[in-house]
Amino acid sequence: MTSRSIASSSGSSSLVSNLKYATPPSFVNEAQRTLLYFRAVDAESPESILGDIYAKQLVNTIRLDIVDTMGQDLRFVSFWCLRAKRIDLWCHEFITEHPDCMVVNLSCGLDTRIQRLRPPSSVRWIDIDHLEVIEFRKKVFPNPGGDYSTLAVDISEDDTSWIYSIPNNRPTLVVAESNMFYLKPEVAKSIFYTIAEHFSYGQIVFDVLGSFCAALINMKMVPVQKKTGMKILWPVDDPHKVATIHPKIRFIDEMRYSQDMPPWFGEFRTKILKRLPGYRNLGRVILLGFEEQSRNKSGGEVPMYPESVYAMSTTTDPDYLPDMAEGLSRVSTVQRMP
Repeated sequence: MTSRSIASSSGSSSLVSNLKYATPPSFVNEAQRTLLYFRAVDAESPESILGDIYAKQLVNTIRLDIVDTMGQDLRFVSFWCLRAKRIDLWCHEFITEHPDCMVVNLSCGLDTRIQRLRPPSSVRWIDIDHLEVIEFRKKVFPNPGGDYSTLAVDISEDDTSWIYSIPNNRPTLVVAESNMFYLKPEVAKSIFYTIAEHFSYGQIVFDVLGSFCAALINMKMVPVQKKTGMKILWPVDDPHKVATIHPKIRFIDEMRYSQDMPPWFGEFRTKILKRLPGYRNLGRVILLGFEEQSRNKSGGEVPMYPESVYAMSTTTDPDYLPDMAEGLSRVSTVQRMP
């Protein structure tokens, strides 16, 4: 895709004209709304990365703020969808290997992953977010059917005991996309620790931003972040250190954000910043595993896994910058699962 205004792209004008209906609650920020729109724009492309027809349908029923949030650059559409595709593939692999598993989707927002993946009815799927977001999804999102349920939780609260309200009798995949780096470090680590304590076996898919990127965002050098007002509280430069949060956790795989990215910090400033060493750790998507015997009996360290050699078949140009502004959900009540 070329660097064109999204609003003037060939497929998106028809989408914009139909944005008339339901308005998401305030807990769904501008970035989350825009990312739904990005998936809809991608779905109209003949070379669609995600093929998210559900996002395309939803933008005709949800009022979205989309013009200025991501810089009106189609390169951001491509990167977001490529990153989402990597997460989708990890999810698909886990579900294929464990068709009776449970998927726990943290701060689901306007996410359409369950609609895209269409897991078998034997999979139990739980979407978690603020109560208002959950109620909004029930009104406008298609019911995925199968063993699907929701849980109203504020994952940013210090108390992570809500995790114990989720049944732990299945292999469990936890998806935490675009939310963990907004949490206080002690809260994010507590979530991972409690997951490893509560569930016997599974994986965690999440994304991180490096300290270099966090500093730039927190100094308001990123136009998108100026609008959201969010700050990066938990930067991660070495994903292997995350695996030390609990003895059951191990590092499995990652997808780094590439050096060759769209101008997130502006055309000129991005060219300068790319020359700095810290730019290599701008961000990445990480796959962790957790199981009872992930450390050997002699007490040795968790085995190191090589960087991913996976080549995505849907595109030959994966070098884009990710979204960094999808926000947190907030609620003070927990609805316990049956």
